Parts: sequence; structure tokens; C-alpha cells
Amino acid sequence: MNTAKKHLILSTIFCALTLFIFLAFYQKLPDFLKWLVTMGITFLGWQFFRFQTFAEVWEWLKLMFGMLQNETIYYSWEYFFDMQIVVLAVIGGIGSILPGVRGIQECHRIFSGKGIGFVIQESVILFLFVIAILFMVNSTYSPFIYFQY
Repeated sequence: MNTAKKHLILSTIFCALTLFIFLAFYQKLPDFLKWLVTMGITFLGWQFFRFQTFAEVWEWLKLMFGMLQNETIYYSWEYFFDMQIVVLAVIGGIGSILPGVRGIQECHRIFSGKGIGFVIQESVILFLFVIAILFMVNSTYSPFIYFQY
């Protein structure tokens, strides 16, 4: 059986299971639990499309529910916690606290009412947008989930 048929069968089973869950009890759940069930089904469904064979799906399910032990992962917190992340976290923290300072709010109120203040504000926002796009294009980040499968 080729991969396309396996994916079709797996997708059909998953859709039928989702419909059964929906008809059985979803309507009676509180809103938070509805959200939780929806996210669980969505996350689980996307993982099924990631694997090429049923054996991989079965191994992943066993790993997820603790029936199988995984190899040691060598990426500790030190791998991700480098100087660039520290600097960006500090800049983000300062940037999120500054708008709450009373003096900064007063300066913003004074300058945003004037024509030049508005131009400066919009220029800074445009500059930050361009910088963000440049960093995304320069990295391996892909905002499209379909590129991963």
C-alpha cells in the first residue's frame, strides 16, 4: 500500500473519530473544555500528517503516552540560553515596562498629538517591522506549517 493510501485511510479514521467525539459529548462541555478538546484534536491531527508510515505513528503514540522510552536529548537549557537571547529578553522586558511609566506616557501624549510626533512614531514602527522581516528572511524560520510536511 502506498503512502497516499495510508494517509487517506488514517485521515478518514481520524475524521470519523473526531465526528464521534463531537456528536457524543462536545456540545455539553463548558467553553474552556471545548477549546482544550479542539486544540488536542488539532495538534494530534497535524502530527499524523508528519509521519510517513503507520509504524512511525504507533511509535509516536507509545512515546506520547509513556509506553516507550526515548533516547537522551542532549539539548539542555544552555543550548538555547545564549547571549543573543539574553539581550533580546532584556530589550523585550524594558520595552514592555516603559509604556507603563507615567513620564513616558506623558511624553507620548504630548508628541503623538503633533504632526512630527506622529511621523516619528510611524517611522519607528515601520523600521521595527522591516527589521523583523529581515530577521525572519535571514533565518531558517518558516511561518507556513505546510513547509514542514
